[in-house]
Amino acid sequence: MATEDDGATESLFEWFAGNKDPIDYLVKRKFPDYKNVMHQPLSSVSRNRVRGGRLDKAWREERIAEIEKYRSDLESKTLEDLKVVHDAEREKERQQLIARLDREEKNRSFNQPSSFADYEYWAKATYWNLDEAIALSFGRTPEVVNWEHIKSVVTVSSFAKQYSKRRELAVRAKNWNRLSDPVTPRLFLAWAHRNKFEIAAELTAAVEAHGVVIGDWQDLYEQMKAVLEKRVEQVNQLTARNDELEEACAVLVGQIEELKSTAWEGFDTSEDSYPEKLDIALQAWRAVSKQKKTGRTPKQQLLAWLEEHYPKLTGAARKRITTLCNWETYGGRPKTAD
Repeated sequence: MATEDDGATESLFEWFAGNKDPIDYLVKRKFPDYKNVMHQPLSSVSRNRVRGGRLDKAWREERIAEIEKYRSDLESKTLEDLKVVHDAEREKERQQLIARLDREEKNRSFNQPSSFADYEYWAKATYWNLDEAIALSFGRTPEVVNWEHIKSVVTVSSFAKQYSKRRELAVRAKNWNRLSDPVTPRLFLAWAHRNKFEIAAELTAAVEAHGVVIGDWQDLYEQMKAVLEKRVEQVNQLTARNDELEEACAVLVGQIEELKSTAWEGFDTSEDSYPEKLDIALQAWRAVSKQKKTGRTPKQQLLAWLEEHYPKLTGAARKRITTLCNWETYGGRPKTAD
């Protein structure tokens, strides 16, 4: 059954197989003159080790012994210990390389104080050619920093790589009529800001100090597009609301028409079944119930209305109508205050 130790051992063997002779790497790192001492002809050995035109044999034998002892010490280590030593040396080599490249980068001409731009001067220029604009966007003066100067170190300089990438995008923008060459400071800076390039704030401030508004047609287009999209959204919302209201209105109209069709429009006096006394009773009840008079009973009010509007009714008919319409069925005159 496999164990965790078996897995760790297998991983170490994979590491060993994946690294080209780690022992040889460590030996050559410790002894930079390894190749000369062990393999090269005597004439290639440093002159300070040659006496009378011949290699100092004693020194060479001593150096070889040191190398072989170190190799033997490495070979006696476990794979785990060897990996620790190897990885530490790799990291040391990496840090040394980073430090060397950093020193070289700092010492390049475009990183010297004399290469930094005079923003006030260049902000007054009516236009920049594209190479000048790119150099200024990095805060460098175009007299010192330009593509002819930069392109030879693109593979070894971090600054040159960034310059090259920005130049490539600018050239593509020019070919697509998003930039011109030459270009106005306003248009170039608007393009650079829109692409979120890090631009020296001093350059932008210097250009704006001359009354130049950073922006171009695309900025204005995008602003107007955003406003238009908002207006279209509002119109769509209003249209949807209007449709809802029209639909609700149509429903109400239908309901009204339905009510009209079922509403009672009164008795048809031309019908043989016309109930004259019932019609008079309904008229009397509607008129009196809507205009109640204090101090008089409903019966009295009903009789007065009948006398005024239907004076030819018989006494029996009036009695039946007032009895039917009287809402105070308990009878009697209403009580008055003492």
